[in-house]
Amino acid sequence: MQQPLIFSESAPAYFSMTDNLTDWYTVMDWVPEYGELARHSDDILVYSGEGSAWDSIMTNYKFNTLVARYQRPGYYNDPDFLIADHPGLSLDEKRSQFALWASFSAPLIISAHIPDLSSEDLEYLTNQALIEVDQDPLAQQATLASRDSSLDVLTRSLANGSRLVTILNHGSDSIETDISLDILGLSTDCTYKAQDLWDGSTRTIKDAIHIKLNTHATAVYKIDTDEKCSEVIPTGLIFNTASGKCLTGTSSSVGSESCNGSKSQIWQIDASGVIRTLSEQSKCLTTDGKAISLEECSENDGQKWSYAITGNLKNADTGYCLTNGGGVSACGFETNSQVFGLPAGVHVAL
Repeated sequence: MQQPLIFSESAPAYFSMTDNLTDWYTVMDWVPEYGELARHSDDILVYSGEGSAWDSIMTNYKFNTLVARYQRPGYYNDPDFLIADHPGLSLDEKRSQFALWASFSAPLIISAHIPDLSSEDLEYLTNQALIEVDQDPLAQQATLASRDSSLDVLTRSLANGSRLVTILNHGSDSIETDISLDILGLSTDCTYKAQDLWDGSTRTIKDAIHIKLNTHATAVYKIDTDEKCSEVIPTGLIFNTASGKCLTGTSSSVGSESCNGSKSQIWQIDASGVIRTLSEQSKCLTTDGKAISLEECSENDGQKWSYAITGNLKNADTGYCLTNGGGVSACGFETNSQVFGLPAGVHVAL
């Protein structure tokens, strides 16, 4: 056939709504081998009167952030339909869903009565810049660089070397703040050009991006790099996908805490597998086979880690896996306590 069939796997969705996620992870392991996309979680609310449409979008958004490690060219995580005509959504909420799905490189499948869509709906649904992001051949899924009670910041790289940053205000109030460039894996010593993918405007940025967001609105910027400032280090949260707790590192302790947006929860992972926080960049995540701590970086095997499609973060010296709560233990079979989400760009062993 000139146009091959696209096969959508629905199996993961049946295993996603349980407390023990081992079966869900196990199914997600094999679906990329048999399909081009997978409906991994709950059905999104396409009809009014069945609950909060925004809450439904946020549920599927959350699930999608848990499975970034599976996505690669030829296979895409599918958080379900774009509900562009749902009467329970504000325009900002509709635009947010589109921007988030595009940042994920997720399928953009519309569930709506197209003739009834407003001109405002059609404008965001045909945003060429966001569609190009969605269709970027690198197919990298945006992952969490930072999270607190109001803001999620997500990042990914594009095939041309540009860096994408997507900022979601999931809180109930408008927000005005600065997003530091170092949490995006970029240098704060460089000057970059950033394009707002909603209106096409560009600005020069250094150190941070200043943003203003209404409640439930999302900003998306494409940041261009040049030869002098082209380095991108995978940077962001290391979080347990079952509990949602963020790995938190200070000079006195390393453990799991609620995500709060602090730099003690934002980690950089270099190509050798060495991991350090933005708050303690001279110190690296280290284990002695029992506890984990931040120690002066020496690049010994106790400070080198590898990440697998199973979600395990495994220490090179001990062979043990990072375990939620702070510590390492013998690697289990995709147990809740040992499956973690890491930043896009970290090598994933299949």
